[in-house]
Amino acid sequence: MTIVEVRADGTIGLGYTYEPRAARLVRASLADLVCGQDALALATIHGRMVEAVRRLDPELAAAAIAAVDIALWDLKARLLGVPLASLLGAEREQVVLCPCAGFTSLRPDTLAGEVAEYAVRGHRRIAIAIDPIHAIERVDIARDAAGPDVELVVDGRGTFGADSALAVADTIASHGVTCFVDPVPHDDIDNLHWLRTRSPLAIASGRACVDPVGLARLLEAGAVDVLLVDATRCRGITGFLEADALAAVHGIPIASFGAPAVHAHAGPASSRHLHLSAPTEQARFEALLFDHLATVRKGSVMFDAGRAGLGIELRRDEIQCMAA
Repeated sequence: MTIVEVRADGTIGLGYTYEPRAARLVRASLADLVCGQDALALATIHGRMVEAVRRLDPELAAAAIAAVDIALWDLKARLLGVPLASLLGAEREQVVLCPCAGFTSLRPDTLAGEVAEYAVRGHRRIAIAIDPIHAIERVDIARDAAGPDVELVVDGRGTFGADSALAVADTIASHGVTCFVDPVPHDDIDNLHWLRTRSPLAIASGRACVDPVGLARLLEAGAVDVLLVDATRCRGITGFLEADALAAVHGIPIASFGAPAVHAHAGPASSRHLHLSAPTEQARFEALLFDHLATVRKGSVMFDAGRAGLGIELRRDEIQCMAA
């Protein structure tokens, strides 16, 4: 993980990405572009960062930009004394939280326990990871554990072939499954489109895209029913807003993936936002690192309207223990 802090007028903005290698790139290529600039001129700074790293590894560059961009948006909102969601024009105070229950390596009883716990907490949409070998079995376990009223989302993590993905989709559609995330790799656009035209489940992808170009390819090819966006990988809050604008042009809803502390603010700013998909491990990790996280209640996550910016604060003692 890379954590970035930016300072202006005694106020600190906080941003992060889950890409640890981004720290070196932030120091080497981005820090000098930010220092001394107008803290409110985010579009100008963002454009300079994109230009400075455009010849570097796209994934690494986008993650580094994301950490800085999120910190800058957090700083701007804190300087203005408003929650980041409000600065972004939030249309509501909360978004549906879709927790992701574990890895495909989880034992069946562990998977059942996680899903059941989420259902008891009031979540009405739960995602599970599946693989080509045990997909049907895992969906059966999740359905039994969740009960009949919980909507299921399955995440193939790009491990299926198109034919096997369609066969699984046809089978599990009757199990209350509504969406299939990354049944094939995100860059296999032809097969994503093929599946979208045949699958009874909505097809979602995009979380691995690192810039608007990649997201636009998915949309223009008609490859997704839901555009999945991770601000910590796709150039930050600015990248998220660009993704939302692209989705609006194509009439496609979006869902945010990961980084609940960030997407609890970004999600409410989108009128097309379906849910925040939060991997269990990320939610637990953020609880270790940050204080004042958004409130989770009855299956939704709500930003704190009484705290400026992202509202979170670093737990510096924990950071020192984990720092590398």
